[in-house]
Amino acid sequence: MNQQLMDYVESQRKRGTTDDQIREKLLENKWSIEAVSEVLNPSPAKFQGVFAQLRSAWELFTGRFVSITLVILAPGIVTFVAGFLFSLGFVFLTAYITKSLLSGGGAIQLALTIIAASVIVLIPILLLQVWGSAATLIAVSSLKKLSFLESYKQSWKYIYKFWWVSGLVTIIIMGGSFFLLIPGLIYCVWFAFAPLIVVTENEKGMSALVRSREYARGYWWAIVGRSFVMFLIALIPLLILEMIASGLGLKDNLIVTILISLVNLFLGTYLICFFYIIFKNLQEVKRNITIEKPGRKKAIYLSIGLIGSIMIFVVIPVLLILSVNPQNQIQKANEVKSNSDKQSIINAAERFYDVMGKYPSTLDELVPGELKRIPTDLNNKYCYQLEITDTSIRVNTVFTANADDCNKVIGTP
Repeated sequence: MNQQLMDYVESQRKRGTTDDQIREKLLENKWSIEAVSEVLNPSPAKFQGVFAQLRSAWELFTGRFVSITLVILAPGIVTFVAGFLFSLGFVFLTAYITKSLLSGGGAIQLALTIIAASVIVLIPILLLQVWGSAATLIAVSSLKKLSFLESYKQSWKYIYKFWWVSGLVTIIIMGGSFFLLIPGLIYCVWFAFAPLIVVTENEKGMSALVRSREYARGYWWAIVGRSFVMFLIALIPLLILEMIASGLGLKDNLIVTILISLVNLFLGTYLICFFYIIFKNLQEVKRNITIEKPGRKKAIYLSIGLIGSIMIFVVIPVLLILSVNPQNQIQKANEVKSNSDKQSIINAAERFYDVMGKYPSTLDELVPGELKRIPTDLNNKYCYQLEITDTSIRVNTVFTANADDCNKVIGTP
């Protein structure tokens, strides 16, 4: 059966065109009666074998490689440039933070600055990634070959639905994985086609997930088997390249790295086409089935998704905070600053001695000649006093509550 003809009939039916009108139009355009009858009244479709699907994917891939690749590359290039600029900014921000901490700047304000800068950079990048994913599926699934700009233009109207469905799939799979690994794997197969359903059938939310599950029903192991084939297609060529590069001593060679990246791009584009062919084949097999509305399943899946959301937005951040131990980090920052302050006071006192022939009687004498100001700790809880003996000079830390002890020089100036 001609795929182009099937796609045309499907698009016309979605527009509300009757089969009689479609038949008349096709016959006017010199399609044979046999071909028209077959596409309008098809015999039950069969799920193709993996080799047939691989061939169909190859035909799609060779016909649209350039356009699909450009669509895939765009978000990556923009993300790389944005990441590079953000890294430069982060270097300067780190230097500013270090300087602020050493001069007694507020740690909370600085942390909020970092968070705000990260959000400002990450939100547009995430939006672009979602848009790029939707545009890629549009470029693969469209009835005709689309240009780079057409793919992004057509996908824009799906971006909200696509983002929402992708988010639902993610949190439901995470929620399922919370109940051991097996439910998560089951949901991966069930809901894998939901983003494609958004851009090909204009479904949204839970309806797209339920349709994806119905398409996968009865073919779970077949889809898993093809997923394994996709894994092998992606892995074996790269392993061969890695082995050859290692054997020739070129593993870290720039040309080899570029070659591996190109192979990755080539294989990735082909596997997207293969994934779409599997979906298209399932659509044909399930063409005449009635897919029930989400109903009770919606509540079940949303409950599982709620667990996934809690994991993402509550459990994981809490674990990260506990692993970082901010109180410990603040304490370390205080220690670093305190040691730096003490050393700067000792150095200033030594310079004062070299000039005056004696040590200062109070730390105030070091300002503004040797120090711009007398240091204090980050939280203004401690101050310093200089202790001089016949054999050493050191700085002690004292509570600011004992104000009379601050900035003193004890011992023998």
